[in-house]
Amino acid sequence: MSVIGHVLLFSPIIALLSWIPLVGHLLGAIFMFAAVVFALLWANTLHFLIMGISWVVYRPLYGIMMLSLVGLGIAIIALG
Repeated sequence: MSVIGHVLLFSPIIALLSWIPLVGHLLGAIFMFAAVVFALLWANTLHFLIMGISWVVYRPLYGIMMLSLVGLGIAIIALG
């Protein structure tokens, strides 16, 4: 559900881009695709961060693995 919310944060920019004559719909579609990819990465990173912190208490090995996935997600977002 949070992916939809993150994509909706970019919807005003996408709406403004689609008003550009001739190339507006193409720019809007490209920006929408980029927003969806970013939202998927960001939402999954937040998901694993919250789950990893809570799992450290009950199952430390799983929690540390999830927190390493958070580090991987942040690295992908920062380098991409």
